Amino acid sequence: MTSTTMRFDTVINGRSPQDVFEYVSDLTRHGEWAANPLEITANQNSANGVPSVGQTFTSAATVRSLSFDAQLTITAYEPNSRFSFSGEDSTGKFEHHFSFKAVDGGTAVSRQINFTLSAMQWIIFTILYIPVRKPAGNRALELLKEKLER
Repeated sequence: MTSTTMRFDTVINGRSPQDVFEYVSDLTRHGEWAANPLEITANQNSANGVPSVGQTFTSAATVRSLSFDAQLTITAYEPNSRFSFSGEDSTGKFEHHFSFKAVDGGTAVSRQINFTLSAMQWIIFTILYIPVRKPAGNRALELLKEKLER
C-alpha cells in the first residue's frame, strides 16, 4: 500500500470558527460546495442531525461522468477546531481532515486529504487523478469561501 496527501488552505472572512465548523461538519451539505456533483446522505445511525464520531453516511460523487459511491465515517469531531471523516471507494481509501483557526477577521480553514492506495491505484491516481483531484480540491475551498462569505 502507498500513501499520498493533498492539502488545501483558505481564509473565510467575516465568519467565526464556530460558524465554519458547524457548516463543514454537516456532511450532508458538502454537495453545496463540492467542485463536482456530490450527494451525501445520513445512514440510520446518523439521522439525528447531531454529528458525532462513528456516525456513517453514504456518498455518491460524479467526476467526468464517472460515478463513485462510498461509505463515510466521522472519525474526529472537536467543535470549532477539528473535523475528520474517512471512506473508501474504487479509487482507494481516503481521510479528510479539516482544521479551523480564528484569524484576524475570519477563520483559517485547512483541509488535508490522505489517500491509501494499492500499487495500481497509486499509478492511476498519479497519472489520471492528480490532474483532476488537485484542481477540484482547490475549487471546493474556493466555493466554500464564496458560500460562507455571502
